[in-house]
Amino acid sequence: MTLHEMFRSTVQPQGLRVEWSPNQFVEAWNDFVDQVISGYSGDLYEYEDELTIRDDLQLALSDARLHGLDGWRQLAERVAASDARLRGLLTNGPVVRPDAPWWRERLPPFGGEDLVADASRLFNVDLGVE
Repeated sequence: MTLHEMFRSTVQPQGLRVEWSPNQFVEAWNDFVDQVISGYSGDLYEYEDELTIRDDLQLALSDARLHGLDGWRQLAERVAASDARLRGLLTNGPVVRPDAPWWRERLPPFGGEDLVADASRLFNVDLGVE
C-alpha cells in the first residue's frame, strides 16, 4: 500500500478534504499555523474546523503502519515543526478545554475581531485583537 492509500485508510477524510493527499494535509496545517501566528481572522467556528486537520494528522501520526512508508518521516517532521510553532504561541493563550488535545486546549492569545468576539461570548475569555 502506498503512503497516500494508507494515510487515507487511516484518516478517512470527509467533505472537501476527501481527495487531499498527505502532503496537502501537512501544507494546510502549516498554513493554518501561519494564520494563527499572524492573528487568525476567521471566527471561532472556522478556527475549530481548521483544527480538524490536526485531528486527522494525529490519527496518522499515531498509526505505526505509516511510520515505515516512503515519505512519511519528512511529513511527520513538517508537522512537528508546525506544532512547535503553534505550541509556543498557545502557551500564552487561555485554557478553554482542559481535557482536550494540546491544539484544542487553549485559544491563541490574540486574533481577529470575529475570533475575539466569539471567544468572549462562548468562553468568557479576553483575547487581544490583532
